[in-house]
Amino acid sequence: MMRKSKLDIKSEMAAEKRLLPVGKPIFKYAGNLIISLILAAVALISVTSFKTSAGSALIFFFVSVCAYLFMAGIKTETSEFYQQTDFIIGNKLIFTGKVLIMILLALLGVYFIRLGKTAEGITAITFSVIQAMLLFRVNAVKAAGAGELNEANKEGVIVNILNLLIITVSFYLSLRYFNKYNYALAFFFFVFGSFYSGIVLNNRSFAGIKWNVRVDYLILAVLAVLSYLIRSHMIMDIPPGVSYDEWLARPVAETILAGKNVPLFLSDIPYLVGTMYYFWLAVWGKMTGGLTFENMRMFSVFAGTLNVVMIYFLVREMFGRRTALVSAVVMTFFYYHVIYSRLSWLWVFVPLLATFSFWFYFKAENTGKIVYYALSGLFVGLGLYFYNASKMVPIILVLYWLYLLLFKSYREWLKLNIWSMFILIAAALAVFGPMIGYITEHSFEYFMRIKGEAAAKTGTNIFSVQFLKFLAENSVNNFQLFLTKSGVGGYFNLPLVPLLDRISAFFFLAGMGISLFNFKKRHYAFLLILFICSLAAAIFAVSPWDPNSQRAILSIVPLIIFISIGVTKLWEFAVNLNKRIMIIILPVIFAVFISFTAYTYYDMYFVQYPANDSVKSDFFSYAAKTVRYADRMNDKGNKVFVSHFFTLQTCFSTKKEIFYIDPGIPEYDKLFNIKKNSVIIMESLYDKQAGYYAGLFDNTRVIRDYELYSRNAGRNSDIFGPRLYHTGIEIPADSMNTTYGLSAKYDTNGEQYRIKLSNTAIPLVPEAKSIEINGLIYAPQYGLYEFKMNNSNNYTLIIDNQLVRGKLNLYKGLHSIKLRISDPGSMQELMWKNPQSSDYSIISQEYLLNKTIINGLLAEYTTVGPETYTQLEISPTHRYYFYSPRIPLNSKRMGYDVKWTGYFNAEKNGKYSFKLDSTKDSSVYIDGVKMYSQIGSAKYEKSSVLSKGWHKIEIKYNFDCNSIVYGRESVLRLLYLSDANEYAVVPYNLLKPY
Repeated sequence: MMRKSKLDIKSEMAAEKRLLPVGKPIFKYAGNLIISLILAAVALISVTSFKTSAGSALIFFFVSVCAYLFMAGIKTETSEFYQQTDFIIGNKLIFTGKVLIMILLALLGVYFIRLGKTAEGITAITFSVIQAMLLFRVNAVKAAGAGELNEANKEGVIVNILNLLIITVSFYLSLRYFNKYNYALAFFFFVFGSFYSGIVLNNRSFAGIKWNVRVDYLILAVLAVLSYLIRSHMIMDIPPGVSYDEWLARPVAETILAGKNVPLFLSDIPYLVGTMYYFWLAVWGKMTGGLTFENMRMFSVFAGTLNVVMIYFLVREMFGRRTALVSAVVMTFFYYHVIYSRLSWLWVFVPLLATFSFWFYFKAENTGKIVYYALSGLFVGLGLYFYNASKMVPIILVLYWLYLLLFKSYREWLKLNIWSMFILIAAALAVFGPMIGYITEHSFEYFMRIKGEAAAKTGTNIFSVQFLKFLAENSVNNFQLFLTKSGVGGYFNLPLVPLLDRISAFFFLAGMGISLFNFKKRHYAFLLILFICSLAAAIFAVSPWDPNSQRAILSIVPLIIFISIGVTKLWEFAVNLNKRIMIIILPVIFAVFISFTAYTYYDMYFVQYPANDSVKSDFFSYAAKTVRYADRMNDKGNKVFVSHFFTLQTCFSTKKEIFYIDPGIPEYDKLFNIKKNSVIIMESLYDKQAGYYAGLFDNTRVIRDYELYSRNAGRNSDIFGPRLYHTGIEIPADSMNTTYGLSAKYDTNGEQYRIKLSNTAIPLVPEAKSIEINGLIYAPQYGLYEFKMNNSNNYTLIIDNQLVRGKLNLYKGLHSIKLRISDPGSMQELMWKNPQSSDYSIISQEYLLNKTIINGLLAEYTTVGPETYTQLEISPTHRYYFYSPRIPLNSKRMGYDVKWTGYFNAEKNGKYSFKLDSTKDSSVYIDGVKMYSQIGSAKYEKSSVLSKGWHKIEIKYNFDCNSIVYGRESVLRLLYLSDANEYAVVPYNLLKPY
């Protein structure tokens, strides 16, 4: 038995003074008859109102009969005796026959009602109820002495089995209807099961563990080793890659390890987090041999393993040794905890530090020692340096103290220990004090992440009914995280798969129901407060990945304890049915439960998780092949350009020279290279634009690396439509030399010939009457450009069909250029001054292309205020790369509008439809007619007949990121439908800017 604290002893002494005298039997035969009829009516109403199937209706009827069984045997508890009805008939054959007749009559009644024969149905159900009544002998009501539950002379074994069956069925049906999203029935059965189990199990004394506590420690040591092995198994293979946050963690820890100063809080996007974790990680790296990704993950493995040990000590202080051991066993295999124990990031420390805080607190409550209050405050303060969910820990303690104030005996205890509470608070403030100083000076930076993800950012008045409705829906969604489905992302969970397996979910509901019934007991009340507050961190936030297990990570602690309470209480009740039998059977059942749960979680994490496409995407597993391809191209002497999508992986995984590029906005000055072959590597999003580069540079090879077989939810991908790892564009150096530059046509006495120019220093040809140059010029930045000709005034310069004399505002990208020089008397020089330079200079080869066709659309970016930025993009395919938008204007902004304008080429007469592959507000207009729009969840689509030829197109896109974290998820593609059966990406060659 768990030892009692002074707080419990005072409370129980006060409770004894309020005990009622011995009660009289509550129900006689007439009362049972009335209750039976009422419950039969409930069953009948459920059949007709819910229009359910015969099987479900029978479940309702069964529950009603079970409720009657409970009511018939209800007891009045006293300090010495309780009353019980001895009502089960003794003959097993008669009992079985009556049960079968009852069920058949109930089914017949349901059958009649579903046929519309209400009278016949009511009659059959009435006789079924009567048959149910004949199961009982209600004339034997007697008092029995108090004692242990398993004494056969005080409570029949069959009654106990039925009680256990009712509890099991109630929570099973609750789970079943949660999975069906039928919340009304789910909560009905949950409440019923909670009350029933609470009354049946309440105030029953059960024998504690008899073996020495050293055996507990031996078991705990075995579990710690097993936990370590599970969390370290294939640590660099699962998860399948390295996450973005892990990439971010290493450079900060390396900076600390190098002895350089790091601020207390990283205010740069995307960090926005305290640096305590990085200091600990640096110390770990120094002690264990460096900061490799494997070693960094092992730090989390260590923390996760330690949590398994500490959950035992916490639960032992609250609920005793048996529940504590079950908690340690459950956490060892708990998939939700295993996920975060294998990532080198600060999440896993949230439940660990909270467990330490609460253990020391209840240790202090149970012993009265001041040192434990101080240690509890120490860990509360440390936790505040970590993930935002840790900020709920002090709130949980405050709410718990407020709860204690509701009870007189607890209030007296609080008054006596008020200084102990102040010591806890002072210790927490002392540890967190340096950060408080930072917050007073930099509150905007500190709360930026919280504000950016707060539910209040939805724009709804927080005092409105609509906002309350949103919170209610968000509460249900986050609760379903454990039972029905998790978030859509693969970062924090197996997408759309609940965090609990079916058996664990059942015990979770049972444990929570028992806790709710016992909410007046302080440990149960604390557990409920802990669970509610751990979910609040997720409920009051919004993200594209909701329901988000990351925000609810503190819930790991109450989840484990709820499951353990469910297991322990039902175990204790069952073992007392017949100790000799159950002492053998129950360990086997528990072993089966743990084995099934362990196997389920193993399959979820070690088999399904790394094979899931979303998981592989979020952990950039495809980048591994990209790195190998990039290294291979480097080894061949190529100049390698990689899309920003692969930036983090390549820069940390290779020591070779890598250049980064946005494939949707070719930066021709960076691409220029006539000494080496060049390779551009881009993700599948831009695969349709590969042809643009192939058309620009002769003899270019397009290499596509496919994943032919991809396991996703247990199925193989279609081999004819496989996943694309990356697209490689291999450009020969001689082709670069051919494409870059300009071609000058000289007219000399009626003869014409051409010269390839490598810049705009135009050589003089004797007897040349005129020189004509046609091609493309690349403007590397959006802004004002100035042009002038040296040695000639007889020239005409036309850029983008505009006559140029002096200054001209140019978008970033390619522009058509036409230059005609009449009667050149000497060498001619076309010079420019671009936004990046202060002096005029000859336009060099990397800004000149010997082509005449321009594809793409003009993209105008607008932020808050008058600032805009315009550039040419191959097609309206947009990705927000890891907090780094495409344009300098928006480098530190989270929201902007984009408008693409230009012309679309309808290749033939016909009906066309357009839409955007995007989750943001957007629209498409053709010749001024709206063809598609999306505002929130509302969409508008229209088809229109277009004649063959060019049509004006305008695309609007609102990028309003609701969180600094999820901006990188923004992706957009323009799709169209013509004669094909499915929408396809609009080819780049069907678009032009003017």
